[in-house]
Amino acid sequence: MVVYGEMDDSPGGQFLGLVAIVVGIMGIVKSRKLN
Repeated sequence: MVVYGEMDDSPGGQFLGLVAIVVGIMGIVKSRKLN
């Protein structure tokens, strides 16, 4: 799991990172289903 060094001190930064990871995984799954 990737944690941004600049933002790992603030809970908001961790939340944004987690959302970005989830969105990325969903995008990969959707693109695989289309192919």
